[in-house]
Amino acid sequence: MLTIENGKLIKCDENTAELVIPDDVTAISSCAFMDNRSLESVKISDQVKFIGESAFCRCESLKTVELPNSIGGISYRLFGLCKALESVKIPDSVKVIDHEAFCGCGKLKEIKLPDGLDKIGCEAFSCCTSIESVDIPDTVVYIGECAFFGCSGLKRVRLPSSVKVLEVNTFKDCTALKQIDYAGSLEEWDKIKIKVSVKNNYPIPFGTVIKCTDGETEFKDPDVEL
Repeated sequence: MLTIENGKLIKCDENTAELVIPDDVTAISSCAFMDNRSLESVKISDQVKFIGESAFCRCESLKTVELPNSIGGISYRLFGLCKALESVKIPDSVKVIDHEAFCGCGKLKEIKLPDGLDKIGCEAFSCCTSIESVDIPDTVVYIGECAFFGCSGLKRVRLPSSVKVLEVNTFKDCTALKQIDYAGSLEEWDKIKIKVSVKNNYPIPFGTVIKCTDGETEFKDPDVEL
């Protein structure tokens, strides 16, 4: 049973594997599907303009999601700890991926970030251990602390020159990370502010090759900003 009030889906008590959100729904409340163990796939129509925090958090059987081209952001922990989630297409309308949006999605193999994205929040993709490659669009200006923390399968990152600061632990414990393709020059790379914690936790593993437009360097112990 779906509880809908004035176009807002408040709660889902249905034990169904596949669900299509009705066209008369324009918003989904926070925690509406939280801890639903039956749901495997969900399709959300473009009538939905807003999806609240943790709406699908801990849906342990959820594998695939079709999001609408009408939402402006992926909210806090929207798919946090969806351990079976394998694929989700982030719409071009999304400007912000909030903190912990996909944290702990260990089977998420591929994520395509949309052009026009501005911000990736803290721990947004932390512990997504199956992701191997990430292309961050040129429009992104901020990547939060621990955004890709513990992505142990991550081998390559494409980083735009629009990012001027690397926050604490951005790519910490990305043990397979060998190369970052940086869309700026060596000079621009050297101007990026590297932030560390009081325990000297750096945002990138030492030894990672930084491939710039006019050459390459290796990430070592840099001049840092505390």
